[in-house]
Amino acid sequence: MAKQKGARRVVPLRVSIASHCSLMESAARGLREALARVVLREGSVPVVGNVTGKPLRSADEVREELVKQLVSPVLWVDSVRYMLDHGVTAFAEIGPKDVLSNLIKRIDRGPERASVGDVASIEAWYQERSVQHGDVSEE
Repeated sequence: MAKQKGARRVVPLRVSIASHCSLMESAARGLREALARVVLREGSVPVVGNVTGKPLRSADEVREELVKQLVSPVLWVDSVRYMLDHGVTAFAEIGPKDVLSNLIKRIDRGPERASVGDVASIEAWYQERSVQHGDVSEE
């Protein structure tokens, strides 16, 4: 269908769910109900939302963005560019693979990227960065 509408290239994605589209409406309703029962505290730093590509400053904004993310296109490039434009120099992808880190590299090769899959590797990455940037002493 995309080629019929004029797309030059179509790359089928291997995904297990129909995320970020209207097929997820019932899941979004369920998530909204579940999040209504969860206490979210106000964050100490803004979180950049993938639906808006802009910072979310309140717990309510985060809650709403999580629901919208299920049924809305992701503005990944806008989100990454916003962070880069506002001084972010390193990204840590938390999970078993490095898919997002590689996508960031396609947007900009400048920032440091790390894929960390467990608490120990997150702590090690943070400690290493802190020492490199003089935030803590090397002991």
